[in-house]
Order: sequence, then structure tokens, then C-alpha cells
Amino acid sequence: MVTAEGRVETDRPSRYLVQLCRHASQVGRRGLHRPLGHDPGRPTREMPDGLRAEWSDTAGTITFRPWGLCLVEAAEGALILRIDATDEDGLSRIQGIIDRNFSRFGRRDQLAVRWQDPVGAADTEAPESRANATAPPRRRGRFLAAAGVLGVALLVAAHLGAAGAAAVVIRWLGWTALGVAVVPVLVVGAHLLLPGVLFGVRRHLARRRD
Repeated sequence: MVTAEGRVETDRPSRYLVQLCRHASQVGRRGLHRPLGHDPGRPTREMPDGLRAEWSDTAGTITFRPWGLCLVEAAEGALILRIDATDEDGLSRIQGIIDRNFSRFGRRDQLAVRWQDPVGAADTEAPESRANATAPPRRRGRFLAAAGVLGVALLVAAHLGAAGAAAVVIRWLGWTALGVAVVPVLVVGAHLLLPGVLFGVRRHLARRRD
């Protein structure tokens, strides 16, 4: 499904809504399936297999079978159009018919449809694709964070055990073993401080990238 919206600036939106829908209904009843000429920049347009219109003074629906349909709404100071087409070719054909109709109906008022860029299936899937693309890095980040916490816990446990063993050695050997105990304590302190320093550096670099 491909969708496009258009806008026609006019101080008589209801009049042109009724005129557009009534013309489509008359053409559909007559069953005119003749080519309607060449529009520069677009392929040659033909009438659809089926054309039907329903409308009131403020809203209308024109069905171009099998290409899609066009919803028409009379707003304040403008006529709003929305095309829901089966594909880009059907969208282009419906736009061509509507453009030619307004070039005839609104010649005196110099009316023209300003179309917005169409929205298709690929555009609606883009946010999900982007979310899927960013999911693996997030999962990796959570895994690395958990692994880092576990690693710090193991380091703390190991060095506390080393410190306890050093205390036992000092008790057995006296102060002559002080040198043996100092080295593990220094190592414990270095390993306790190092994760915090690395974490701070990573946060600083992440903020700079953002």
C-alpha cells in the first residue's frame, strides 16, 4: 500500500469537492475507458476498470479500481486529498487523473494540487529495521557490563583471600614477612581502583560521541 496526500488552496473547497466527485461518478457510469493523453514526466494514463464516487458537501470517496481510492475533504481554505493506492504505478495514475481534472475545473482560479512525498511499506518498516539494527550493540553492552561486574567481584574476592593469607603469614613469621604482605595489598588497591578509572574514561568518551 502506497499513500500520498495533497492540498488544493481554495476559498471554495466544498464546491470543488462536489465537482470532482460528481465528474468521477458520471465518467464511471458512462464507462469511458479511453486514454486520456500524455502527461509530461508521467506514463500515459488510462481510465481504471471501475470508477465510483460517493460524496457530501464536506467529504467524498472516489474509488479507482484496481488502483486504489482517493479520500477528499473540504477544510478551511483548502481541499485535502489522500490517495491509498495498491502500488506506486496506481498512485501515479490516480494523481495524473486528479491533476488533469483540477487543471480543467480550476483554470479560472489557477488551482493546482500540491502533493507530498508518498509513504510506502518500506518507510513504515524503517523504524523497526533501525531498532533491530541497534539491538545487538545494546545486548553486547549489557553483557559487557555484567561481565565487568562479575570480574570486579572475583578480583575483590581473590585479593581479599590473598590479604588474609598474608595476615596469617605475618602471624606465623612475624614482622619479617611484612614485605611479603605489602605487595598483595598494593595489588588489591590497584585492581580496585582500575575498574573505576576505566569506567570513568568510557563514560567520558561516550558523552563526547553523543
